[in-house]
Amino acid sequence: MSAGRPPAERAARLLRWYPRPWRDRYGAEFTELLISDIEERPRSVRRAVDVARGGLVARLTQAGLAGCPLAAPGRAVTPQLRYRQVSASLGSLGGVLAAFLMAGAALWSGLVIDRQALPPLARPATALLATDVISVAMLALLALAAAAALPVLATLAVRFWAGGRAVRKALRRPAAVLLAGVTFLFIGGRHFENGWPGTGGHGSFVPAGLAAFEWATSLSVSAYWAHPAGFFASFPRPEVYWMGTSPLALAASVIAAVILIRRAGLPSRVLAFEVRLATAACAVMPVVFGAAACWVATSGGSHPAGGLPLPFHAGLIDLACTALLALALPLAAQAARTARRELRLAQGRA
Repeated sequence: MSAGRPPAERAARLLRWYPRPWRDRYGAEFTELLISDIEERPRSVRRAVDVARGGLVARLTQAGLAGCPLAAPGRAVTPQLRYRQVSASLGSLGGVLAAFLMAGAALWSGLVIDRQALPPLARPATALLATDVISVAMLALLALAAAAALPVLATLAVRFWAGGRAVRKALRRPAAVLLAGVTFLFIGGRHFENGWPGTGGHGSFVPAGLAAFEWATSLSVSAYWAHPAGFFASFPRPEVYWMGTSPLALAASVIAAVILIRRAGLPSRVLAFEVRLATAACAVMPVVFGAAACWVATSGGSHPAGGLPLPFHAGLIDLACTALLALALPLAAQAARTARRELRLAQGRA
């Protein structure tokens, strides 16, 4: 159907596969090549596939997940550009880690709640081991995330204090979004953690207050969304609002944090420290996934009388969270790998 359109319009549509920075630098020249090729070959599936593949690679490069940073035409890739690529990779890894922690917290909360539903001798050994392993690994990931946030926050404070008007303008909006999102999540989590079913002892390595807060912030990861009629009737209206808005606040906070990391201009020493923490996080993440996968693979069936799920039974939401954990592993590993490579090249240690 698009064969009847002018070649320039078709070339412009194909060019949209590429991110804006790539189009700004190479768009005019690439458009001329596309127009010439379209005039010679009006219909070409191979051309469309090649352009789409190149655009996806360019977008992955911009996200810090592949390739090398873009340089201006006729210029070499400088260490500053490679440091920016390291920041982009770390920002992407931070977003992946946030999704990983949300899915892991939802799985862990379900395991801890089910742990209380059975007496000690009736608890499956695999589920108990998975709960303990996930508890330790989640604490390790949270500690790594806190250690990574401190130097970034210190750098942002310096940029706001000593940077010029342009720097503060670039950082002001994402910083405000991040502050508002984190404040909303903290206040809401502290309020709704009072309904934590594990009150009175939950039998894991995670402190009770942190466990309740994790449970409250991951309430939105629920199978009740598949049954909206029963969902709205079973939960208090404020809790329904919280379950609907907390994922939006989390997503906005993560996006704002990624933008801040990319715009902050982190010093090389801070980047090297962050890359080491990212490598450590990538080593811990498979532990969470392995424990969750073992529990899902060996979980029990349904109650013989009423057909109700037994404690420690893995449902569809648990399978979805485990699949999300599996998807996050290669993305995080690729981001960390790209960050390490670009950091070595920027420091002249190819």
